[in-house]
Amino acid sequence: MLLNIFKTRKNKQFTFKPRFYDQRKEELEQRIREAEGETKGEKGEHYSSRLMRGAFRQRRDKIVKQTRNSYLRLFVIILVLALVIYILYILS
Repeated sequence: MLLNIFKTRKNKQFTFKPRFYDQRKEELEQRIREAEGETKGEKGEHYSSRLMRGAFRQRRDKIVKQTRNSYLRLFVIILVLALVIYILYILS
């Protein structure tokens, strides 16, 4: 143990192999993915590039519904916590 105090440690060696990064190739692949996404819908059917009628309204309704659900969930959690605190207060 005493001899280990005076020895210096060797540097830790990693086996890192650098990869070649081709920015032009990455950009081309990204453009190809975007072009394929434009020609195919979520389910694979073809659609035109203009917006669907009522898309903004559908998105807004979805956000409103999510917000309403989150408020309802928060109300239920607060109600359950209040009930638990009330029961604990009565029992003690």
